[in-house]
Amino acid sequence: MVSEYLKQIRFYGLALVIYVILNAAIWHLYTHQLFDPIYYVGDLARLSYLSEYAQPRQQKNTLPKRQTFYHEWKGEPIDLITMGDSFSTGGGLGTNNYYQDWLATHHNLNVMDLPKLPNNISTIETIHILLNSGFLDAISPKAILLEDIGREVAKKHGRKIRSYLHWSINQIKSCYTLKTQAQPPAYSFLNSGNAKFLINQFFYLFDDNAIFSQVYKTKLKQAVFSHNPDNTLLFHAEDIENISLIQDKSVALVTQNLNDLAALLAQKGIALYYMPVVDKLALYHDHIQSAKYPKSLLFDKLKKYPRTYHLIDTQAILGAALAEGEKDIFFLDDTHWTWKACKRIAEAFVFPPISDPSMVKQILSTKP
Repeated sequence: MVSEYLKQIRFYGLALVIYVILNAAIWHLYTHQLFDPIYYVGDLARLSYLSEYAQPRQQKNTLPKRQTFYHEWKGEPIDLITMGDSFSTGGGLGTNNYYQDWLATHHNLNVMDLPKLPNNISTIETIHILLNSGFLDAISPKAILLEDIGREVAKKHGRKIRSYLHWSINQIKSCYTLKTQAQPPAYSFLNSGNAKFLINQFFYLFDDNAIFSQVYKTKLKQAVFSHNPDNTLLFHAEDIENISLIQDKSVALVTQNLNDLAALLAQKGIALYYMPVVDKLALYHDHIQSAKYPKSLLFDKLKKYPRTYHLIDTQAILGAALAEGEKDIFFLDDTHWTWKACKRIAEAFVFPPISDPSMVKQILSTKP
């Protein structure tokens, strides 16, 4: 009986030792770089546990003129307010990752970024709140630029907008003066990510999204990234899943909501730009070996309708850069673009806006 008990102890002890050694080996050889507290790795590499495509980097800002944040503002004139998602908050990190800094530098503008207000309020609704409260009058910008990742445009704005929302100025200021610094979580070498790494490495051999992953992995016809020996493209599953939301009806509503907001802003002498960011899949679609993936028609549909806002066609601008052979427009390991895309957008940006918004797209698409 004692001998049998000792055998079980040895068995479970050995299993524990193997478990610890295996986790330590996977962590130190592969997965630790995905969660490094000092060097950032893109969201697609982290979600997929495809550590071989990780591009560790740190944030670095070298441009001579930078954007202003509300809590830093000292009352100087503001030319342009920007508002959007993670692309407007420097998502992807790396060198000069804020497109606002490129706009400020290239056009010598005073740019202020304002986050959208919380509680499921969209950017369009946020601007309505800033108008209704009188908050916008104090800043008195010449223009506002709203930004969204392409796959979210119809979901966020293809509905009835609550233009009647009203917040007090104090409520708004409390959101814009509150500074929070998120701390990256600390990871032990013993974590579930090591198992996910093994599982995903196996299933990606048979399926482009490892059956259940949020990240697709597919082959490209030629190199569009500098450090990518097997010409692989990583993109988010929503680049495919949300295409079904981009219908004529939803895009017509998006256009109406933007036109209505542009009309209200025009009464105060403020121009409205709208910058949908082309999805990574849509940008590189024609360079994929397989023809099985659908392509977003967001920009084609947006251009069908008359506009009183100024459309910044990032698909045309960055598509032209790609056709010229520009590499690393997006990060290999991330859903976000690099400084090269930000620079191209700034070079194509027209400020002050021309009088006919329907012509803005043509200028931005053809400007070298």
